[in-house]
Amino acid sequence: MAHGQSQLVNLLSEDHRVLSDGKRRGKNEKLPWAVRPDGHACRQQLRSIANLITRPARRGTNRYPHQRQRAVCHCARRNRALHRYGHYSDRSSRDVTTSAIWTPSNSSLTSINFISAGEALAVRRGENLIKASFAGNKSGFPVLVLDAGTFKLSGVVSELAGGPLSHVTIDVVTGTGQGLRTTTGLQGQYALYGVAGPLQLRAWAEGFTPQIHEVVVTGNDATERFALVPLESTADVSGTWAMTVTGSSGCRAGLPAVAQGRTYQVQLTQQGTKLQMKISSPTLGPVLNAQSHTGSILGASVRLSIAGDTSYGEWSTPDFYDHLSPTERFGFSGIATGSVRNAEIRTAMYGDLVYWNAPTFEPTWYCRSTEHVVTLQR
Repeated sequence: MAHGQSQLVNLLSEDHRVLSDGKRRGKNEKLPWAVRPDGHACRQQLRSIANLITRPARRGTNRYPHQRQRAVCHCARRNRALHRYGHYSDRSSRDVTTSAIWTPSNSSLTSINFISAGEALAVRRGENLIKASFAGNKSGFPVLVLDAGTFKLSGVVSELAGGPLSHVTIDVVTGTGQGLRTTTGLQGQYALYGVAGPLQLRAWAEGFTPQIHEVVVTGNDATERFALVPLESTADVSGTWAMTVTGSSGCRAGLPAVAQGRTYQVQLTQQGTKLQMKISSPTLGPVLNAQSHTGSILGASVRLSIAGDTSYGEWSTPDFYDHLSPTERFGFSGIATGSVRNAEIRTAMYGDLVYWNAPTFEPTWYCRSTEHVVTLQR
């Protein structure tokens, strides 16, 4: 956007910060932001975040400029406004706060909301990437929402002899933040917001020995790693298997004999308690989302996830099709749970078997059940 005859060349913040008490601070000083511990919305004025100078997006791209230091702000009982200034080629500047478009990165999980242009409302503890755009220039910076005097603690949970562990519960047993709880993501990562000082942190998951660590948190860069050990020694199921899929006895009639008891080759790769499956067959078409065909083993208990594509209520499309003939296709998907004994893994699968005998969207036959039988032998 032009300013007089000049061109907008940058979108910046001021070089100072104003805390909730109105005191100015140097641009290199940290500025915490918090919500009230009673859960009431705490609205504050967040003015002039320093060091969040943005750069124009490259022509033809939507890439955000470098994200600078994380902004953290303390709770004051009033709104906080985020200001942005447009800097032009003639060295002039203009406050474009009310003209800019402000959005949090994830509107469903955000820790802050915008109640007007540049005016933020703290909703809950957490972390968000705040985005501002004006006249084709974009910027983004992360903001923490914390109780005053508390911090963020993050880390990764893995298994001692394997990779990262998801769905592990992390909770604060004692100390500031006692009772806070979260679970690890797909890469074993976790974050807790609202902890401080000495505390006991516990990590636990089904099939693993719980661990309690003593941690001292004095800043938002605090981290703590866990390496969990399975309760039982884990069987080694890596290698090549022959997998047979048999429909439940409760399925309706109509599945032709050629589609019954189909056998496939399965290559299991094992890392600790995690499994990766590779399914193949001379009649099998391309396998979609192969990385989603995973599993786990704890002791002798086995769980296999044979991912499907899209559910249509009573049936779902699979990630692969077994071409039985020029017109016939067969597929299956579901979660199989069971155990390994000697050279056999026997499981019951909750999922779908689907059969087509024409190039139509609707299948000729399908069956959803909790009692399909999936057996692997070697």
